[in-house]
Amino acid sequence: SAGGIGAEVVEVLSNPAWGILYSVAGVLVGWHIFHGVQSATRSFGLNHLKYSPIVRTLGLVLSIVIGVGFTALSVSTMVGVVNE
Repeated sequence: SAGGIGAEVVEVLSNPAWGILYSVAGVLVGWHIFHGVQSATRSFGLNHLKYSPIVRTLGLVLSIVIGVGFTALSVSTMVGVVNE
């Protein structure tokens, strides 16, 4: 396409069905990361009363940042903030 991949992303995410699907996927990616951080630390034997709350908080922050980042792209495209 003449506009490159950015134009294709805007074109696809401007469709509400794809935008909503992408937003839901972004939330699911965030949830997956939240679970994965905790699970990985337990798998490595790093489950400790002192450090587990810190790991949980860091996992939560990371998952929110990534989930919101993915979701913000689709929402901003659907409402017209991002356009070609």
